[in-house]
Amino acid sequence: MKAIILTNAVRSFITLCSAVMIFISSIFGFGKSYSVENDYLIPLLEAMEKEDTEAIYDMFAADVTKADKNLKRDIERLVKMYDGKLSEYDFVDGSTSDKKNKEKRYKKAFTASYEVKTSKETYMILISAHPKGLDKASTGMYSIALIRKADYDAENELEEYYTVRNGVTVCDRAYLPDLKKAAA
Repeated sequence: MKAIILTNAVRSFITLCSAVMIFISSIFGFGKSYSVENDYLIPLLEAMEKEDTEAIYDMFAADVTKADKNLKRDIERLVKMYDGKLSEYDFVDGSTSDKKNKEKRYKKAFTASYEVKTSKETYMILISAHPKGLDKASTGMYSIALIRKADYDAENELEEYYTVRNGVTVCDRAYLPDLKKAAA
């Protein structure tokens, strides 16, 4: 009889502890977080290596795919410029924000830049996304910028186009006239 009471007490204690942990994790958002690398950077790099332009297009928020008439063209340029197999990547800089709008709807945004080394080249990649947008249309990737590390470090006219804008910015001399036109 004592064994049954003790077993029931242990079960009740475990159930109570589980309930407390679930409650605490819901308050602090544990289990609801995202990883910039796992959710955005790694799938992007894998898609670029496979030259899977549709996978990259699908990462973008619907707001961007509707508004940027050159998005598919720019994704093709992105894939064409990215060369080699991934060797490593390092986080360089970034920021994140959480905010609610006047209707009390939640929005999370981040911008992150990485140095990405492949077997053939080193790049700087900047991405921005809303992993939790105001609605389904505003949730997803907003921008990708790709520039060769040598061009990023150099004092030249390409670096000024390495900016955050919606869509894809491929900072390559071949596309410099388009970059200048888009910036105007």
